[in-house]
Amino acid sequence: MQTRPSLLYQGLLVGLFIDGTARWGFDSLVQTPAQLQGDALIGSALPNITAPLIGASSNITFFWDPIPSDFDGISILVNDVERFRSYVYDGSSNFTWTRTAPSDDPEYFRFGYMSGASSGDYTMAGTWHSNGTWTQYPDGST
Repeated sequence: MQTRPSLLYQGLLVGLFIDGTARWGFDSLVQTPAQLQGDALIGSALPNITAPLIGASSNITFFWDPIPSDFDGISILVNDVERFRSYVYDGSSNFTWTRTAPSDDPEYFRFGYMSGASSGDYTMAGTWHSNGTWTQYPDGST
């Protein structure tokens, strides 16, 4: 039975639906599980990085164990910006970072494996302090 209040409520609900679709599209109806996961943790293995070699407080060199066959390479974030990618076929097993300007700010390093062009989980951040000391990253992923 169509009454004035029911027509008002139906119009309000249709308006809310159209407003929501205009704002967010049909995402909630058609997104795949992979799209919903986004950049959340996927539970991938983490690289084993040995203690770095620090030279003259202006550069630091990292070494890692051989990359497992499940992965294609390694990715390194410096201050949460990807600065290095190396694939298995490159044959590289180290990375050297040089400070470009003196600074009292520490620098943070995260390491993660890659499969193709996409990277898995990253380690927690290891810290290279301005005085040249290194604090190893804690267990866990980010």
